Amino acid sequence: MQLLLIKSGARGGVHHLQRLLGAIGPLARPGGGQTVVRANFARGIDSVGLVAHVATARRALADLVTSLDAVRQAYGVQTPPTAKGFGVLARAMRSERPGIVFARAAANEEVDPLTDLDSRLFVGLRP
Repeated sequence: MQLLLIKSGARGGVHHLQRLLGAIGPLARPGGGQTVVRANFARGIDSVGLVAHVATARRALADLVTSLDAVRQAYGVQTPPTAKGFGVLARAMRSERPGIVFARAAANEEVDPLTDLDSRLFVGLRP
């Protein structure tokens, strides 16, 4: 099934098939350097390989975030403006933890009238 998906171009590429069936290869160690993982996803990965995967994934994610920040600065992309209303949805859109805003609003039986432009557009209503 995986080979059919790769040959048709629907999902993945040859490198995905190599990782599924063959040896995964060198991965970064948490303390630095590299370790060779000889297991694969089909047979299972031991704890050393799992730690190496986590370290590699975190390093790749950090590189991605750094490169995205550099691209944003190079092209002058600014962060989108935040909602300015006082309704539940507008407060949640501004918050770092919107779940807490929704939980407090539900505990207080607060209803959002959706009068704020950003809130109306977010839920798909006309301005």
